[in-house]
Amino acid sequence: MLNSYFAIAWRNLLRNKIHSAINITGLAVGVASCLVLYLIVSYELSFNKEMIDYDRIFRIHSSFSGNMAMLDKGVPTAIAPAVRENFSGVESVVLGQEFQTTVLVPAPEGRRKFDNQSNVVTTEPSYFSVFGSYEWIAGSPQVLAKPFQVVLTESKAKLYFNSSDPAIVLGKEIIYQDSLSTHVAGIVKDLPFVTDIDFTDFISLETNRVSFLKNSFQLENWDSSNSATFTFLKTSLGTPRSQIENQIEILNQQKAKERKNDGFENNFKLDSFSNLHFNSKIGIFEHSREAAHLPTLIILIVVSVVLLLIAAINFINLETARVATRSKEVGVRKVMGSLRYQLVFQFLIESLIVTLFAVALSLPIAEFAFNYFSEFIPSGLSIYFIQTFPFLVLVIVSVGLLAGLYPAWTLSSFKPVLALKTKSYLLANEHGIVPIRKMLIVLQFASAQVFICAALIFASQMRFLLNRDLGFRTDAVIYVFSPWQENKSKIQLLKNELIKIPEITDLCLSAQPPSANMWATSAVNYKNKKEIMHIEAFRKFGDHHYMGFYEMKLLAGRNLQPSDTVKEVIINETMMHQMDIQNPTEAIGKIIDVNKHHWPIIGVAKDFNVLSLHNPMRAVMIASEENNFSCFNVRLATKNRHSDQLKIALSKMEASWKKIYPDYPFDFRFLDETIRNFYQGEQRSFKLINAATVLAILISCLGLFGLSSYTVVQRTKEIGIRKVLGASVTNIASMLSREFVVLVVIAFLIAMPLAWYAAKEWLQTYPYHMDLSAILFILTLFAAIFLAMITVSFQVLKTANSNPVDSLKSE
Repeated sequence: MLNSYFAIAWRNLLRNKIHSAINITGLAVGVASCLVLYLIVSYELSFNKEMIDYDRIFRIHSSFSGNMAMLDKGVPTAIAPAVRENFSGVESVVLGQEFQTTVLVPAPEGRRKFDNQSNVVTTEPSYFSVFGSYEWIAGSPQVLAKPFQVVLTESKAKLYFNSSDPAIVLGKEIIYQDSLSTHVAGIVKDLPFVTDIDFTDFISLETNRVSFLKNSFQLENWDSSNSATFTFLKTSLGTPRSQIENQIEILNQQKAKERKNDGFENNFKLDSFSNLHFNSKIGIFEHSREAAHLPTLIILIVVSVVLLLIAAINFINLETARVATRSKEVGVRKVMGSLRYQLVFQFLIESLIVTLFAVALSLPIAEFAFNYFSEFIPSGLSIYFIQTFPFLVLVIVSVGLLAGLYPAWTLSSFKPVLALKTKSYLLANEHGIVPIRKMLIVLQFASAQVFICAALIFASQMRFLLNRDLGFRTDAVIYVFSPWQENKSKIQLLKNELIKIPEITDLCLSAQPPSANMWATSAVNYKNKKEIMHIEAFRKFGDHHYMGFYEMKLLAGRNLQPSDTVKEVIINETMMHQMDIQNPTEAIGKIIDVNKHHWPIIGVAKDFNVLSLHNPMRAVMIASEENNFSCFNVRLATKNRHSDQLKIALSKMEASWKKIYPDYPFDFRFLDETIRNFYQGEQRSFKLINAATVLAILISCLGLFGLSSYTVVQRTKEIGIRKVLGASVTNIASMLSREFVVLVVIAFLIAMPLAWYAAKEWLQTYPYHMDLSAILFILTLFAAIFLAMITVSFQVLKTANSNPVDSLKSE
């Protein structure tokens, strides 16, 4: 019996090849998109979950208030011993500092060099108590109690020594930062799960006390913090989070009394380890990728559900569209004795087969999507059958059974007498199929139009962000930093070499470009007539040509003079207003206090953005201090990235670089590319929205194609009569198309309020954003109508041009 069900279902699929292909393709696209988004979301949500006692692990971070309002993952190094000695309910505390370094491994054939090793950390034995999932191959945590000791992960030992055998690796020398000599004292296995705790080289913290590292990482220090410094703690079993937070608040109050009035405060806060991967305001570690954005993950979940829902709706529409062709089949089966549950089972078998084919087809589509969206896919994520099997089973059950149940129940409900009549469209009206199908089409196109509108708004905002005047010139500019370990005198030597290159039109020296991935701030005190004002100002160091090179506008005063140390500053308009000065000329000659240094203001510059446009305009001061110059800002003669002239210029620059710095790579960057990278999140989301829009349109149009096929079949004889009575092809095509246009307009009326509200809320998250225009919504409607007309035009024109004799001869 079961075999006959499958045989009949298979024959029906083969008999209706086009219908089956459209159904399977639409469903496969929906399943593939949902599968990809499911894998991304589940992967991100799985981070750190398998760490032993992860719910008892917390990170302490800094929260600055006052004129330095910001969050920082770093904390003063003194906080770890303070928590260890004074807090109750704490099982273990660890202090560490990560840094990027060059690694040298002595070998008989010569030193092996490994550049840019970023997973290196100096830490304490307690690191392995807080993060207790490490398995030791050799050694123990206590080896980190002595200076110049290092523990490696198994994979790093293999990289450095081509082996993780303790007999070969233990005791071997590893040199960090060119001169920090350490010896391997332990090996641990790599953590077998996805986690942000991905350090591979663990140097003993005691090394900091007796090496040059103490210059940049002073222990037991309350006065400064570094974002590369971290402190984690593990609470004792049964200790509530509130108990630790209360003790941190007491510590904050104690330190506030000791702290000088610098215009800002640093309050320590507690953040759960489970939130480490998602705290985008603080970040994970310095070397880590960007933190996952929970609202984005929620959007991905919604998008995946919507796409799968659209695909399921499309499946239902295409199945119920076959009422006209299958009504007689149902009637004959019932006359021959088939019971309703048998017919339902038969139709569900067909639905399951279609779903199985769609799921099978979705896997290569998902693999293609992984490659196409490679920059959006987290590293380490791939498609494995075991990983996707539960999801695919859920899809088969939910879509194959639940979505197939309505068509099966509807088709099996026909009365044999009505089912055997030729006017099968009466059956549809009797069972309410047409209104439900139209409602589903409206829902599909409403979803599609929301995606279309989102894509248009995303594109407009991206253009706004990338084309907005930042207050300085960015085109044809590349910049490169000199190696910080090298003698500063070499900077002038390289500058002299670069100015000889004819393909370079301009050049200046600075600490960094006006806007980049690095920045520094200072607490500025200014005494006006009434009070002492405290301002957080971004520092920009450049030579006397810095402002001219970037074409920054000077509103009042003069330019900087060359100087080894800071003697004078230029401020921007925002800082001027924060000083309660309204006229730029009034600011000239005013004195500001920065760390007890008194500097005169010699100029006021027009505002320029030092951060991405996610941030409001900030106070900035520009100064000349040659000791701080390490960045070469170069303007090339060509803007064309693919021209031979550019390649020649870069080749000559690299030759000059190698002449001065032979041991370091020529690592240059385009400034406009750096600024574009500020909006990588938006660019990835834009690409995702575009893909979701295309998929939603594709699936919706397939559903509309099914409805148009159903409609023209039902109205074939009506059209024949109208043609006999003199109706033209245009009249008939217009009559048939009008119904679909109405459905699209209804979908637009439903979708646009939702799209407008969501767009308005999203744009409010940007200090700088485009104006929301009605033109975007009008374009959405026209695009939806155009796509709908293209979809139904084939069926409509084919029917309108048909011979009326063919449709009326059976009457």
